[in-house]
Amino acid sequence: MRRQFLNARSPLRLLEKGLHGGLGRGNLGLVLAGHGVGKTPFLVGVALDDLLRGERVLHVTLDQTVGHLRAYYDTVFDELAAHAHLDDTARVHADVDRLRSIR
Repeated sequence: MRRQFLNARSPLRLLEKGLHGGLGRGNLGLVLAGHGVGKTPFLVGVALDDLLRGERVLHVTLDQTVGHLRAYYDTVFDELAAHAHLDDTARVHADVDRLRSIR
């Protein structure tokens, strides 16, 4: 299955529709919620959506280690790739790693 198909089926397309195309260049979105609500899974999903479209992502963490977040990205990517029968998983994963920066 191709990356474009995954992006077309992403739940984020609904969010973009509600925001009339998304935030747009130069805008900043902020996600605020209590502990354990799901901010990290949501933001990793948003980031992977952009990464699979070839966009660069900077993920800044305040309370989790970089290693923990990298492992979380890897787990979510692996599950997504297996579920979607993604073509050339190793190459796509390398692209995701190259485009993503965690600080």
